[in-house]
Amino acid sequence: MRILVTGGAGYIGSHATLRLLRDGHEVLVSDNLSRGHAGALGAIRRSVANAEARLTFAKIDLLDERALVPAVSAFDPDAVLHFAALAYVGESVASPLEYWRVNLAGGVSLLRACAASRGGAGVPRFVFSSTTATYGQPAPHEVPIVETMAQSPINPYGASKLAMERVLRDHAAACSAAGREFSCAFLRYFNVAGCDRAGVLGEHHAPETHLIPTLIQAALGIREHFRGENVVTLYGSDYPTPDGTAIRD
Repeated sequence: MRILVTGGAGYIGSHATLRLLRDGHEVLVSDNLSRGHAGALGAIRRSVANAEARLTFAKIDLLDERALVPAVSAFDPDAVLHFAALAYVGESVASPLEYWRVNLAGGVSLLRACAASRGGAGVPRFVFSSTTATYGQPAPHEVPIVETMAQSPINPYGASKLAMERVLRDHAAACSAAGREFSCAFLRYFNVAGCDRAGVLGEHHAPETHLIPTLIQAALGIREHFRGENVVTLYGSDYPTPDGTAIRD
């Protein structure tokens, strides 16, 4: 298959790209490198046989439709894996407009480019990297979270992802009514951590805010290189948990 991976130079996107190439697919990575790493793509090319012939990189911002539309149409993908996004909860609270611009408007721009490809038939398969932040703060009796739980985000990051889910549902309904093939899936994961089993790719966020990596950094005694002190902060003091910290932490 020919698969477009947005945010393919980022953490999850690069791991997905690596797996797709190992499985024999042809991949176009679209990433503006604002938070992704070109070095990850270099590591992939060095580790996968014939990767140079099957991996293409396009430095494109999803909001730049004049560059995005022809790039998508030229590649003519069979499917899209959409990972490109801003993904820090605290940052979304401080800069909500930027999160709505990138996560929602950027996603709509991508979907428009996909709909215009394949001679107007559109890309038939779309996988969207969403988040469990769409569920908001579950009550104690609602944990562990299940997919069917009501979605009620409490921050702009989760809200922007939920809005994009709605856009995709609406687009799928419109395609169905028009007799066009389109299916989509949402990945609502929690903290993702770890490296490729072969050691080709790892994890590098600056700053690192995810709990599991920060705990590992602290255990290794290297946290001070990132934050100036080797400590980990767990948020919350009045949640209905034994120590008052948030249940998801």
